[in-house]
Parts: sequence; C-alpha cells; structure tokens
Amino acid sequence: MAQRCKYCHSKFIPVFFNQKDCGKEICRDKFVKETLEKAKKKREKDAKKEQLTQRKNRKIEKDNIKTLGQWKNTLQPLINQIARLIDYGQPCIATGSYVGKMNGGHCIAVGANSTLRYNLHNIHIQSEHSNSYKGGDSIRYKQGIEKVYGKDYLEFIESLHALPEINLSIINIQQVMPIVRTIIKELKDREQIYNPEERMELREQLNERIGIYK
Repeated sequence: MAQRCKYCHSKFIPVFFNQKDCGKEICRDKFVKETLEKAKKKREKDAKKEQLTQRKNRKIEKDNIKTLGQWKNTLQPLINQIARLIDYGQPCIATGSYVGKMNGGHCIAVGANSTLRYNLHNIHIQSEHSNSYKGGDSIRYKQGIEKVYGKDYLEFIESLHALPEINLSIINIQQVMPIVRTIIKELKDREQIYNPEERMELREQLNERIGIYK
C-alpha cells in the first residue's frame, strides 16, 4: 500500500516495515540525520537520569552514615533561614543596621540552652558581625527585642528556659526536614515584610507546624 514520504510528501511503496522515507538520497539523509539526533538525545537523557540516580544514591548513602549531631547541624541553618525570612526587610535585631550579611541569631545562646536552638521565638535576624564577632551581642540583642516587640515578648522569650528538654532522634529530624523546606519555599515565594505582631504570630504558627515544640 502506497504512503507519503515524511520528508518530501511524495507517494511511495514501502519495501520494509515502518518505512518513513521514499528512499531518495535527500530524504534518506534526512531520515538518518533525524534518527541519529533522536538517538543522541536519548543517550543524553539516559545519562542525565543516571547522574540523578547516582547523586540520589550518594545522598542516601551519606545520610545513612550521618550522626545525630550532624543531622542537628543540617537542620539548624534551615530553621535559621526561616527566621530570616520571617524578618525579611528588617535590620539586625541587635544593632539596627541593614549593612552586611545577615544570620539567624539566637537570643538565648545554644550553648546556654540547646533545647531552644530550633525555637523560632529565640531566633531573629542578626548581622554576622554582631552574631559572630560580638559573641552574640546578647545585651544589645535583648534591648533590640524589647524595642521592636516590647518588654512582654522579651520576658516570654526568657521564660522559654522552662521548656522541657527535647530529645530529637535522627528519624524525628528526617521527618521535620521536608516540612521545613516547604516553609522556606512558601516564605521565599511571598517575600513579604511583616509588622512586629505578624512576625510574633508567624513564629508561633510555624513552630507548631514544624512540630518540634509540642
């Protein structure tokens, strides 16, 4: 049965199954070129898929040998990032400066109370200079909290010392990670400036959503 050539559209009688070209040299060349390009794209696609699989397997292997301490240190910068995104557009809590790289600084230092290391009420935007080179800048940090949020909120943060100790396992942290990453994406998409009341409320809501502090 005659059919039309895919390339020149002339009618021809195929001599083998699924023949797409009429057999003329120009059409045959186009067919060969097209076939080679498809094969190349498939190889590239398969290679990318294999690379993704290998990266995923390496990540799984790496995660499987992580200690609890390493998992905690993996989670911390993500929680700090949430705090910085809540405080998007705000200056350093301790210095009032907008200058320089910003961290998520702890009001109550992790060394003083490791239970509060992931509590968003205890983490606010702070310049790297104030956070790292001024040893946390504790006095000015607390003065900044009181100035921005009020004395009651500062007293509330200081009362968090009374929270029961959290004993997170590796499984607990693994369960929390996708929630944390989803929150980061949502906050990045909004890129919204919140007033002090909204920031306090958002910290409370997200603490509850993350689920570390029941």
